[in-house]
Order: sequence, then structure tokens, then C-alpha cells
Amino acid sequence: MVAVLLPSTASWTRHRDESLLAGVCAVLSRQLHVPVWVVRIAVLLPALLAVPALPLLPAFYAAWAELRLAFTLAAPSALGYIALWWALPDDSALVREQSMRASAAAVRGLPSVARVERPPSVQRTVLRWLGLTAVAGISSVIALATLGVDFLQLLPGARFLDPIEVDSFGLLLLLGGLMCAGVTLGLVPLADLDRDRWSGRPGRTPGPALAALLGGSALLLLATALTVMLVVGPRLAFQLLAATLALAGMVALLLVPWGRRLWSGVREEAGERAVLQHHQETTAHLHDSVLQTLTVLQRPGADAEEMRTLARQQERELRRWLYRAGADDDAPAEMRTAVEALTAELEDLHGHDVHTVIVGDAPLTERTAALLGALREATVNACRHAGEGIDVFVDISEDAVEAFVRDRGPGFDPSTLPEDRLGVRESIIGRMRRAGGTASVRPAPGGGTEVALVLPRRTR
Repeated sequence: MVAVLLPSTASWTRHRDESLLAGVCAVLSRQLHVPVWVVRIAVLLPALLAVPALPLLPAFYAAWAELRLAFTLAAPSALGYIALWWALPDDSALVREQSMRASAAAVRGLPSVARVERPPSVQRTVLRWLGLTAVAGISSVIALATLGVDFLQLLPGARFLDPIEVDSFGLLLLLGGLMCAGVTLGLVPLADLDRDRWSGRPGRTPGPALAALLGGSALLLLATALTVMLVVGPRLAFQLLAATLALAGMVALLLVPWGRRLWSGVREEAGERAVLQHHQETTAHLHDSVLQTLTVLQRPGADAEEMRTLARQQERELRRWLYRAGADDDAPAEMRTAVEALTAELEDLHGHDVHTVIVGDAPLTERTAALLGALREATVNACRHAGEGIDVFVDISEDAVEAFVRDRGPGFDPSTLPEDRLGVRESIIGRMRRAGGTASVRPAPGGGTEVALVLPRRTR
């Protein structure tokens, strides 16, 4: 047998606990099998050549040769670092999973849980934000002074910017770097706020994060104002600034109340929808498990030992579902295996033959698991009310998963169900609707009932 090894991003993941800034050097060290301090020096030394050149930007053309040399030598390491920072994945998904598992350890009854990462101090976090802000600002100046100038020189008849004096072009590059630094300072704290929220420490960095947001906004506004002043002159820039502030104030008087009302409405609706969906899923699961077991226990003449075994099995299943202690290693991962296991379990439980035909196969996902729940409820109803002649057909294609349960019983009319009977309404029709599919219950040709379940595999 030939083993095919699929590529994985695990070895290229940036881990926060082994990084000083973004974790790029740690990833390169891991891939190149060299000490991380060697990689950091190799990246840092060329980039530092651009720092002494920044004060020369106001005299852009007079010191163009020195600027060009310094920025050209610093560009590969600085711009490469920024590109890898953007391209390489971070470990936020892993941290979120570990944090959620740790926070739920008490209700799951787990004796011990792996300790999640210990967050760095607030001072180190703030220094990291400032370091990333400096890296982004200097890299943007390098990119504008090399790639940007080269692009402008390629334009036919280009004279950089006519309204600006020759030496002022370097100031524009410096202000562009200041704008990029302001945007970076405002956005970098978002990842740390997410980590604090996942780990149950939401009050660790909101103050510094708010200060970073205000500082980034101030840098952005200052750089924008200086750029406008440099292009059109101080007098006209002041007039434009005053007009902009007045217009922004009037628009805010109109939009802020609307925004607050819409935001509060969206949050209320989302919360109500989540509670309703959770209630519906809980009702459907309890109906499929506990209520069905109680119905079986009420059969006259049932063996007492068999009933006790069934009750213990249902207790274990209900506890596993309530506490959600983790995924079952023995649970099937493919649709075909799951359907076969489901029908075999129902045959043993109810003592009736279930003829099963399955065409195709697909991985078992959250949406197809919902279809399996509806298929189980439809098959249980057929076993209880029809007894014999139960057929299950499942067709798995690239576009949809279709399942049919047909019996030869007395037939069934959904419109005659009382309002308090939720088996068909919630466990079959409602469950499929919440998963994005459809379900129908209709008389079968030749007598009996047919339940049709359709779940599209591609959703918008």
C-alpha cells in the first residue's frame, strides 16, 4: 500500500509563546534547523540599515544615493518579514480550542486538563504592539521609497507630484509610513483581546488596547492632516479640516443613534435565535433518546433484565451528550459507516429487520449529522408503528445527500398530529430545516409511509 502524505500547515504555524513580535523568525528557525537567534540577527541587521536613513527623507533628492542604497539593502528582510507575517497562520485556533476545553472542564467532570498558555505580562504585550507598529511603519517607508518611486518613474512624463516641492516628496514618504504605523497600532491588539476573552481574562488588556486604538487613530489623523497641509498649504488645509469636522459632527448626530439601535437589535435577535435553536435541538435530542426509551420500557411483558440494560445504556448516552466530554474515538467518520451503524443499532433495539441500501460516501460533518438524527427518528417511527417491511435508502452525491425511509404499515397523515407531539415536527422536519435541508412525510405507493430527507451539500 502506498501512503500519501498530505501537506500540513502545522510546522509553519506561528506560536505566540515562542515569539518576540510575530513569530516569523521562530518558524524559519524550525524549518531551517538553525538557532532562532541566528535567524533573528540575519533578519534584523539588514533592516536596521533603514533606520539611519529615515532622517534623510526630508532631503530626498539631495541624499537619494544614500537613501537608495540603505533602503535597497533593507528591503528583502523588512518586506520579507511583513510578507511572512501576513502569509503564515497563527495558533489562534489551537489556543481557542484549548481555552474552551479548559473552561468546560468543571462541567464535563474531567479530573485534569492540560494547562493553557500562560499569557505574557501586559508590559511585554504593549512592547510587542509597539515593536510591530515600528516594523510596519519602517517597512511601508522602505516599500514606498523603493517600489513606489520605481513605479512612478515608469509612468510616462511623471513628475512625482507637481504641487509639492522637490524635497517634500521624502516627507510624503515619511507621512505614509506614519499612516501605516497608526493603522497597525490600532489593529494589532485585536488578537490579544480575542485570546484574553477565550481564556476567561477579558479584563487583562482592554485599557492598553483602548489606548493603542486612540494612539493609532491620533497618528492616522495627524499624518493625514500633515499630508493635506503639505499638498495644498496650511490655510486651505485648515479650512478643509474645519469643514470636514463640521460635516462629520452633523453626520454623527444622525448615524450614531441609528447605529446603536441597529446594533442592539442585532444582538438581541442573535441571542434569542441562539436560545431558541438550543431549545429546539435539546427538545429533538431528548425526544429521540429519552422519550423513545421510555416508550420501549412501557411495553407489556418485557424482560426486566433487558429493560435495565436499556435504561443503563440510555443513561450513559444522555450523560455523554449533556457533558460533551469530547469526541468519541470509536465514532464513525464517514456517512456510510454511520448509517450502517445506525440501522444495525435500531435492528438490535426493536427486533425488526431494516433493509438498507447506501450509494456513495462522504465525510460525516455537523450538517450530515443532523440528517442522521432525522433519519434515525424516521426509522424509529417505522419500527414502532410498522414493524416489518422497513427500507432505508441513502444516496450520497456531490450536490446533495438524499435519504428515504419507507415502511408497509397502516400509513400516516402528519396533519392529524396534535400540537403537543413534536417527534415528526421537530426531530425530523425542524431538524432538517435548521440544517439547511428539507423533509417530507407522505403516503408510500402501495401503502405505508415514506419519509424523504434532502440535504444540499453546497450552501450559500
